[in-house]
Amino acid sequence: MATTFGRDCDQGMGVDIPYSPRGTNRSGADHSALIDQALQRHLDFQKLLARLCTDFMTVPASEVDGRCDNALQALAEFMQLGRATLVEVDGEQNVRVTHSYARPGSDQAVPQIADAQLPWWAASIRQGQIFRLSSPDDLPPEVDADVKANLTIPLSVGGTPICAISVTSTKERDWSEQCIEQVRLVGEVLANALARKRMDEQMQRERATLAHLVRVSSVGQLATSIAHELSQPLCAMVSNAEAAIAFLSRDEPLMGDALEALIDIVRDGKRAGQMISRAHTMLKRHSVEYAPQEVNALVTDVLPLLVNYALLRGVDLQVRLSLGIPPITGHAVQLQQVVTNLIMNAVEAIPSNAGAGQVVCSTSFDAAVGEVIVRVTDSGAGLPAGEVDRLFQPFVTSKPNGLGVGLAIARMIIEAHRGRLWAENNSDRGATFCFSIPASKEKVT
Repeated sequence: MATTFGRDCDQGMGVDIPYSPRGTNRSGADHSALIDQALQRHLDFQKLLARLCTDFMTVPASEVDGRCDNALQALAEFMQLGRATLVEVDGEQNVRVTHSYARPGSDQAVPQIADAQLPWWAASIRQGQIFRLSSPDDLPPEVDADVKANLTIPLSVGGTPICAISVTSTKERDWSEQCIEQVRLVGEVLANALARKRMDEQMQRERATLAHLVRVSSVGQLATSIAHELSQPLCAMVSNAEAAIAFLSRDEPLMGDALEALIDIVRDGKRAGQMISRAHTMLKRHSVEYAPQEVNALVTDVLPLLVNYALLRGVDLQVRLSLGIPPITGHAVQLQQVVTNLIMNAVEAIPSNAGAGQVVCSTSFDAAVGEVIVRVTDSGAGLPAGEVDRLFQPFVTSKPNGLGVGLAIARMIIEAHRGRLWAENNSDRGATFCFSIPASKEKVT
């Protein structure tokens, strides 16, 4: 059989029934047994395909690569192939081998970068053409490669090239239409799994980017507060430095007073450095690595950035932390971002002409359900009736210059921590935003 480019195989899933021409000595019983074997093999493949479909329907995106390796092994063993390979096509149309399984005794080398090592093969994949080779003699004369029987089927999802599944035999082989269809069906299962994995990775990248933009936006809003807070230790450092110079310039230097002034300068310098470090932490992009966290520490770490933000708007920010709260498992910066967003929203919910407003951030532990809870309560006008759920939808905001993504990102972060975020009106005035996260048995290191 000659090498075939662009040949489409039948869509039906038939069964190859052996045929005995006249003149052979094969008995009717032998022919019937061969038919039974073919039907049984067809049934076995259907079971294999059903198992793969079920497996990939429930597997998380992070485990797709490992399951692809298992699927290639199952296909190679079922069809008695030397090797089964998965070749991925990225967004820039680069063709690269990402998964491969070789049966014991098979020594065929597999290229990692198909474009560089087998450009003619990569070209057929990129063009969406089936490559079918029954013997090395069928290769085009311009191709110089040590290849035996090979079948490569490109696959697309939603019109986008995703991958190609390639199978190789250790000996010359005539690829039947049934065999081609079996390889295609397994390949389609893998292609859909890879497409879902890519979509999940793209969503994670977009979420991380959007979360980063929200952090940058939050720090931008806090710039006035940060500048106000930094001015305090800087002014204190200048005053203490001038005092130390005065103490040391006397005819009889006051060494004790000068030393105290210098100690104060060091203390204020460290305090200013911590403020800058906290702002830098909020701006920095982090990989998502979960670890045990103390919720009280998460809250207190963001308070220095928020106290002046509240005072500049005439709002009294109070914190009530319960003792004995177990740790939670999560990403510190993401959770601090949620706390920062909720407190800033609470401060901004209080009108500037409302007099002495108040915002309370509290922590507690509900032992009955095993959840750690953070509440942010304000004394503002409360939430409009029937609009509570809409507040967590993207691009819904009551702020004139708001993006409407802060609460949507906050809910996404909390749900990624297996928690929940909700809001409710207070019985007297104002509203309360709460989130809860399951307690962890791990200890904070």
